[in-house]
Amino acid sequence: MEQIDQSSLCEALEELVPAYGLGAADADERAFFEANLVHCPEVAAELAEYAAIKAALHYSTPLVSPPAGLENRLMAAVQAAPTTTTPMLPVPNKWTIRRWDVRTLLTAAAILLFIASNAFWIIRSIQGYDQYQHTEHVSSAEQAQVLAVVGSGRSKLVWLNAVNKSVPLPPSATLTCDPTGKIALLYVKNFPVTPPGKVYQLWMRHDGTPINIGTFKVDTAGTNTLIFSAPLSINTFDSAGITIEPAEGSPQPTGEAIVRGALTY
Repeated sequence: MEQIDQSSLCEALEELVPAYGLGAADADERAFFEANLVHCPEVAAELAEYAAIKAALHYSTPLVSPPAGLENRLMAAVQAAPTTTTPMLPVPNKWTIRRWDVRTLLTAAAILLFIASNAFWIIRSIQGYDQYQHTEHVSSAEQAQVLAVVGSGRSKLVWLNAVNKSVPLPPSATLTCDPTGKIALLYVKNFPVTPPGKVYQLWMRHDGTPINIGTFKVDTAGTNTLIFSAPLSINTFDSAGITIEPAEGSPQPTGEAIVRGALTY
């Protein structure tokens, strides 16, 4: 079989995202997609967008009770309908349906969700992966692991909210992880650029005790994405927060808290 280059591989996977995300891919497509997803982190991030849209669409509309008598009126309308028949059109083969039509529909759904809720920001929390950093003790295998979790739909998203909400654009952060594992992806947004000699430091509390996870900085837009490996399973921690600390980091939180939140799933 001809060797496929990285760019072509990722393009092929990107074309499969809508079908795979909706469960419409066939067995060969699924096998190809799952075997190669770890090589294309930007495709894993795009797949996570589709998973977020699909989940949000499923749960965003509240259940309502039908009006009284609706069933009787529908049955009466069916019984009163003309008995003439309309010729059936041929059912199109699945390959005649262009996949970009699925992408267009999901894009429109995302716009509606942006108007109706804050699901847009949930999607955005994963889009910074191509700018990621990672702590030194995270191996390439662990990086692939978190990408696989994000892409598979098994991941959970936890918000860390701004301590000071009075600023025009409050900072925010999200943790994306499999709670039963140790590897997670942190995305931060609207963080002020730290002054010289200062960094941001991520903490996770276990039985009330803060555990140092790692330090990082943000770009000029106030964003960054960090892959980290916690010393224990994520679901054993109570909460997480980010503070400003000296450049070398601190053994205990000493600086101003930027965001914090309970680790609930």
